[in-house]
Amino acid sequence: PLWLKGNALSLPSPFYSAAMAAVEMSRLLVSEDPATKVRALESFVGAYDASCGDSICQCLADGDMLVREAAARALASAGDSVLPMAEQIAKLLVSGDMGARCAAVEVLGALASGAAPYATSIAALLQEDVQDASAAALAAPCVAKKQKDALRIPKCAAAEALPKLGPSGRSFAAAVAKLLDDKLPEVR
Repeated sequence: PLWLKGNALSLPSPFYSAAMAAVEMSRLLVSEDPATKVRALESFVGAYDASCGDSICQCLADGDMLVREAAARALASAGDSVLPMAEQIAKLLVSGDMGARCAAVEVLGALASGAAPYATSIAALLQEDVQDASAAALAAPCVAKKQKDALRIPKCAAAEALPKLGPSGRSFAAAVAKLLDDKLPEVR
């Protein structure tokens, strides 16, 4: 098993193989406990392991907002290492869960021009008039820190990601500019 050191998981001994660690991490990423998943995901920030990529990607669609946020952070920090998973991540853009859509856009935006083929799908989120109110409900009594707007409002996620995608994303500049008149102050 992996040991907990501060907020990160670590190997219990130098004799513990990387393959054994990957198996253990994959097990932690499908845990029923959201806090366990978050801690496991945090250990991948800056230390992405492609052998756990599918499990991390599944966490983008998790029902817990903190798990989705940690998964997005882990994948976004991996940079181009995640490019082979871009299509799998892009499938979440049509998910019924707005949190999963936002998390997917967060990761695709981090891939910059590597995610350019998905610019049109990301731009479609500019038309969504929804937001995840559960995040605000947890932030108000200080149960959890307030999530950034791009992880709870699809319009914000798309507006933040599109310019990062290069010419394909910048072609939607006029649509993003229209958001200056949006009814939500977070979007404006």
